[in-house]
Amino acid sequence: MDWIVLGFAVVTPLTVTITLAFQRRERALIEIARVKSFCFQIYLGHTIWDWESGNGRRKAMNQDEWIKHTDQVLEHLVGIGDELTRFLTLPTSSKSYHRMLKSGRRKAANIVEVAYKLLDSLYTQRMVQISILTERLKAMGLSATEISRMRQYERYIGEAIENLRMLKMYRTPQALRSFGRIFTLILPAVYAPAFAQLALDLHSFAMGIIFAVLTPLVLTALFQTMQVIEDPFVGWVTLDGIDVNEEMEILHFHQLISARATLFPSASPFEATSKAAIVSKGAASIDGTMSNIGGSRRHSSYFSKSVGGGEGDGMDGTNRVSHFVLDGTIEGASVASLSASARDRKLGLFYK
Repeated sequence: MDWIVLGFAVVTPLTVTITLAFQRRERALIEIARVKSFCFQIYLGHTIWDWESGNGRRKAMNQDEWIKHTDQVLEHLVGIGDELTRFLTLPTSSKSYHRMLKSGRRKAANIVEVAYKLLDSLYTQRMVQISILTERLKAMGLSATEISRMRQYERYIGEAIENLRMLKMYRTPQALRSFGRIFTLILPAVYAPAFAQLALDLHSFAMGIIFAVLTPLVLTALFQTMQVIEDPFVGWVTLDGIDVNEEMEILHFHQLISARATLFPSASPFEATSKAAIVSKGAASIDGTMSNIGGSRRHSSYFSKSVGGGEGDGMDGTNRVSHFVLDGTIEGASVASLSASARDRKLGLFYK
């Protein structure tokens, strides 16, 4: 009976959490496949779709101009893949210590700063540029039905990116994870008398020791399995993770470049290096650079205004302030709003 209680009390919550984590992983694989597929179709739409019985493209621009137009589309599609890889492989910022500890809140603020910049570039800025290039085709004469289909592809990419963002930034139930962590550590000690009784009943001291060793080992293995697959985008850590770099930076790029080589065999090679992220005005850092997650105290303009109300205090120059800003504030003022000397002094107190 004791062992049955042990199974229901600890093993079941752990296995449920593992199941939920694998479901999130499968959903992430589907969304990554959707991003790659619709990006590919958008590129084909800009390079192949024609109008006026196949003469529309020839009348609108010459071959070199079409290559330049489609390379602009290709640049943004490659940028989406590269920056989405960077976003999905950032460290997690949603563990319990990111909310409970000052050092964790600081780390979460730095991670989210970079994450928001990447998201702004790969989704907002690049999708806007792709839409502008689509409007150029519309102005040239591409039919409304085909433009509508291309708009659908853009919408589907946006939906997939948002779904991936949700999977990255939100975890399985915290209560189950905390339950598993606590009882994995406590239960083996509590069940020590049961192991001793088992040894007496079986007249085997060795069997008591074996069960005393195996029980915490199994529980720890289950708990570690749960921890490892919490973030599905960790292909370099575990065989069960998604290799986002291989999918989005390597295969995604290769598929697009291969299509370009097939459609424009005489074109000069496309620049293989990814372009810089598009950072909007509202997403610029204090010094105009990206933050160093590994310990930098710099914050983007998301975190650079004083907290406490008033116009222009928060994200994009409005008074809407991320809760990460509030978590990273010191006595009512954000880190970045302080003078350099005051920031150093207060950071020494706040972050130690």
